[in-house]
Amino acid sequence: ADGKPGYSCFGGASPDNVEAFPTKLVAGWGPGVGATLYPEGSGALVKPGARVVLQMHYSILDAGSQEDLSAAAIRLEDSVASTAGYLPWLDIVWTSTPESMLIPAGAPEVTHEYFAEPTQSWYEISIDGERQPTFSNGKVLTSGLHGALQQRILGTPGRYVVAVHDDMNRRWQTLGEFVVDVPPTPYTREDGSVSASFCAIELWGPQATQVGVAENPQPDGSMGVYVRTGCSPKDSTLYFDGNALVTTVQADIVTARLPVSLLQSVGEFPLVLRSTRAGEEIVIGNIAVTSTPPARPEPTQ
Repeated sequence: ADGKPGYSCFGGASPDNVEAFPTKLVAGWGPGVGATLYPEGSGALVKPGARVVLQMHYSILDAGSQEDLSAAAIRLEDSVASTAGYLPWLDIVWTSTPESMLIPAGAPEVTHEYFAEPTQSWYEISIDGERQPTFSNGKVLTSGLHGALQQRILGTPGRYVVAVHDDMNRRWQTLGEFVVDVPPTPYTREDGSVSASFCAIELWGPQATQVGVAENPQPDGSMGVYVRTGCSPKDSTLYFDGNALVTTVQADIVTARLPVSLLQSVGEFPLVLRSTRAGEEIVIGNIAVTSTPPARPEPTQ
């Protein structure tokens, strides 16, 4: 952390020094480029509750600070016939090694070039070795999962190779992998009932602290509480002994700030995760508040 707002990144949502291609791209735009339009009946899947990052590039070197008039227009559909994807055509080295595309400050002229053949009408995309209906507008290829292949892949967790084929010139190129994750396990209560909204708890803590002491202290003096789970409704709130806590819900973890003022009595106090929208709550466990520092586990070799 450098103490500045946001985080440093290059070419996408992935932070610097993270060896990963930018998070799933839905669309892209640059001066002189029109809107990104998928073929009729297709579109990129954005799951409910997903965090969408809009990356903007600004320069105030010439005109100084101005009112931000940036805007984004997104076309939404409840469902489409074919799931499509957006793949930028660029030198992948630029994303993995940013120093390979430096523009020195004050340099009067800097040129970085990358050449690639435009897409041809006969190009085809395959997923897990099976060719799929492919569409080309001369610049962008679009395809998707269809029929039995869609059922098989979406129903079977794994990593599936995506490739583009140029049969005219007898060549092909791997584009990447389509990843289907293992569905998270739903939360099961002690009475055997299964939650329709919450996933199983993988890890949570702190599970014990001393009276008046914030285990896992936060900058504001509160105790940071975390619950790692595969899924949780976006409106989920953690409750400590019936007291609602300031809660943040992310993709696979729920965090909250527990004020020290609630840690003034010895005892075991329930931690509950509740969603008003779903009309459900699950018991995470009890946080033990002790008169002496809680025992620490012995370090393992």
